[in-house]
Amino acid sequence: MNKNLSIFFVSSPLQVLAAQCIAENIESNRDLILVFYKKNLDNVVKKNIWSKQIYMPWPRHEPEKGLFGVHKRLIKNLTLIESLIGECKSIYIYSAVYDTEAINYFVSFFQKKVGDTNFSARILPDGVISTVRYPLTFFKRILRKTRDFRSLVDKKLVYSHFSGDRIGSDAKFIDKIFVLNGFPHQYRKDKVVILPPLLKTKIKQNGVKYKTRALIIGQPLQGFKLMSINNINLATNVIMQWLTEEKISDFFYKKHPKDKQSTFYNEKYHILSDSISIEEHLAENHYDYIVGVNSTVLFFAKQICSDNSRVLSFGINKINFRTNKEKKNLMKLFADFKIEIKYI
Repeated sequence: MNKNLSIFFVSSPLQVLAAQCIAENIESNRDLILVFYKKNLDNVVKKNIWSKQIYMPWPRHEPEKGLFGVHKRLIKNLTLIESLIGECKSIYIYSAVYDTEAINYFVSFFQKKVGDTNFSARILPDGVISTVRYPLTFFKRILRKTRDFRSLVDKKLVYSHFSGDRIGSDAKFIDKIFVLNGFPHQYRKDKVVILPPLLKTKIKQNGVKYKTRALIIGQPLQGFKLMSINNINLATNVIMQWLTEEKISDFFYKKHPKDKQSTFYNEKYHILSDSISIEEHLAENHYDYIVGVNSTVLFFAKQICSDNSRVLSFGINKINFRTNKEKKNLMKLFADFKIEIKYI
């Protein structure tokens, strides 16, 4: 009964990394449980951190068979986690979002189990989504009232309603919102907790010559008609020239799975395997430079890597934007994330 428990609900490599950062730096004195609701995240998990790990199917993606399959899955998930935790004194839960039924019902369920004063709900960072607010409209809030009908069938399924931001940052049951170091946000300052870098920089050993490393990110720019062939060739050459002038020792290249042209590739680059998850790779490997154009990987890199890694965009001025608003929004996002821009 004296057990203090923290449960982390995660669905992406970035969320796993953030959860492990919190577990190691903030919650190390508590029993820690990691709950996946998406598969294939094992490779990025540090198994020695967690007391238990378990996969919990997403109700709408993996409902139970027969009628009311989603409802049955919601009940089964509550029962699954309840059997996993046993008796405990306090419970903290972590999730990137709280409006979804898959997570929300755990709020009232755990509040009843340990009492309001021994329960806390907290928000994990979730990439670019965490930089802006997504207000719940009046219509959406009314629609969520229909979720109250589930409690008529099973009293365990009590939905915790809230207004404001969709992820739950304005909800009364949220006491902390974790934000990646140096990233913009629109949350209440009294709730925000800044995380240290998710990737610890390897320390240079005395007497050992340090090799600088660069990772070049490919994109399907030609296939998606985002940049002309001439400008792609120009960007490829400018990137290689700039890296050479910086006296980089090792070059690595990650191809986009939909890029048949292997954009920006140079024969001097070491090609990373297509099977590698870029988030997992960045979590395990340090790069001094991470280079691309407007790939989302650049944003991931700013979230995952330490401040010693420079993230650069080459040729953003040659991108074929659909509208000026789209261009303006992206440029603001680059500025907010402190991604270096190199025009060509």
